[in-house]
Amino acid sequence: MKRVQDLPELKKLLRRGKRDFVIYLGGGLVSRKHISRDADGSYSVFHGIDGRAEHMMTLHGLLRNTNIGRALRHGAFYVEA
Repeated sequence: MKRVQDLPELKKLLRRGKRDFVIYLGGGLVSRKHISRDADGSYSVFHGIDGRAEHMMTLHGLLRNTNIGRALRHGAFYVEA
């Protein structure tokens, strides 16, 4: 796994086809995320921890309305190899 440093790196990874990410929660726990870009340019995220899926219009919305933005800021967001 490789830590995702910031939003530009996340965008680059998504353009390269990376979809599977992990948030380290502490105590050895992780929250898996699958992020996809839909045909209309919006984003969807599947939360492996509870099986929920969310649809966001923009990547910034995804960062604001999920815990992904906070994980990026705290160095806890990783891309799976």
